[in-house]
Amino acid sequence: MVTFQGPVVEVLIAKLHRVTCTEANVNYVGSVTVDGEWLDASGLFEGQKVDIANLRNGERFSTYIIRGLEGSGILCTNGAAAHLVMPGDKLIIMAYGWMTREEYKEFDPKVLAFHDIADYRIVNDVVEFNSKPTYDILRREVPDDSK
Repeated sequence: MVTFQGPVVEVLIAKLHRVTCTEANVNYVGSVTVDGEWLDASGLFEGQKVDIANLRNGERFSTYIIRGLEGSGILCTNGAAAHLVMPGDKLIIMAYGWMTREEYKEFDPKVLAFHDIADYRIVNDVVEFNSKPTYDILRREVPDDSK
């Protein structure tokens, strides 16, 4: 059992920023399938609850993660969520955790900022990349309270 010293708040712990949706599959039971390499790099994991924001239409929804094949570049919304996203949409996928404000001062959320890719095409409602999606891992500037 986890105990906290002081009040806790829900904070961002990981984010995939501007990742391109590759598929939207309404005939699958809920969730979002994410490239396993991206999960490992961000600290996200299979079964974890995430919020997703669609930059094209402003839709926001919650679902859970299914691990996709490492290096595949897959980002597939499944089930009902597939009605809110189209292949090629830019998404923000966010996960949260609970910690005290003091703990969060020392915490560094993992943010993968994906580069815009113009080198893809949509074939039969599936994005096909001509080059692998790339990203930078962003680090938060932790304020120095000693000044």
